[in-house]
Amino acid sequence: MHFANLMRPRWLVTVVALGLGACGAADPGTGDQANGPDGRLTGAVLYRERIALPPDATVTVQLQDVSRADAAADVLAEQTIAAAGKQVPIPFELRYFTARIEPTHRYAVRAEIRDGAKTLLFTTTTQHSVTLDRGSPPMPVDVLVQQPSREPAADAAPPPGRTFVFDCGGDVTFIVRTGPDEVALWLPIALGSRYLVLAQTPAGSGARFQEGDTVFWSRGELATFEAQGQRFVDCKSNPAKVPWADAERRGVTLRALGNEPAWTFEVQGRDRLIVTTDLGATKAELPWSPPTVAGARTTYHAVANGHELTAVVDGMACVDTMSGDGFEAAVTVTLDGKTLRGCGRFL
Repeated sequence: MHFANLMRPRWLVTVVALGLGACGAADPGTGDQANGPDGRLTGAVLYRERIALPPDATVTVQLQDVSRADAAADVLAEQTIAAAGKQVPIPFELRYFTARIEPTHRYAVRAEIRDGAKTLLFTTTTQHSVTLDRGSPPMPVDVLVQQPSREPAADAAPPPGRTFVFDCGGDVTFIVRTGPDEVALWLPIALGSRYLVLAQTPAGSGARFQEGDTVFWSRGELATFEAQGQRFVDCKSNPAKVPWADAERRGVTLRALGNEPAWTFEVQGRDRLIVTTDLGATKAELPWSPPTVAGARTTYHAVANGHELTAVVDGMACVDTMSGDGFEAAVTVTLDGKTLRGCGRFL
């Protein structure tokens, strides 16, 4: 499946889905890893509601690079704090590698509070920007969190930061990524593979977005599209295609998957090789290196970050054992001596 000319949307997409990891855990990223992170951002998480935190509450804070509007935010540092009876404001300290700071990038702090049952109690609803550079320490920042809305309207627009793929019959497929009060829309190949940003407009039902004569109108799992004088109705959401669309949007050139246990392998341009196993619980990232090509076989090999990875891609028909879907390549991944077999395709 090919989605050409995926450009960056102009709106900011930041998905707040913070996992509750170990207290003070930080993404090592790049820099002087022998001496640990050399940057330090302090502040406090607070809210205005006169509500006491339960004793088992946890507060998770992340420092994020939010420069790329067309991709999930890059996490530079994370800290999870056990409230243990303490009340707001809850102080935090995020340690990061200053070598990862780019003068032209934008940075923000996100936070959430959950109870012992992992129920979301408070979260950031606006962007808390911070100014970072490599020469001086940043100013402390207060992060205001609010209670999440529990009862969204039935006809409300999809939440920001999600990708949808709609099949309209034949080879006509539209890709939509939601943003605040607007959506990014990639037209299918038959309509020129154009990229557009549509603003939300009033609708009697569902959520409607428009830019010129291009319209996207969603109602549940079905959507209607109008573009270049053509109208496509009852287009159905296809969640199975979303990971592939998201992967190509992130610059992935090859994606493979397998089962028992579930795993994925991605070649992210000429940047990284990424293996994810255990339903996303385990992730290994290694630097990209030029593959070896011999006929229809392409072999990737990398040793870094305590891992050794070999991925062999054979250009032959392959059928996924779980879904029955057909792929263009059979892929064998060996990570730290463990071999995984599955199928993949080039994007």
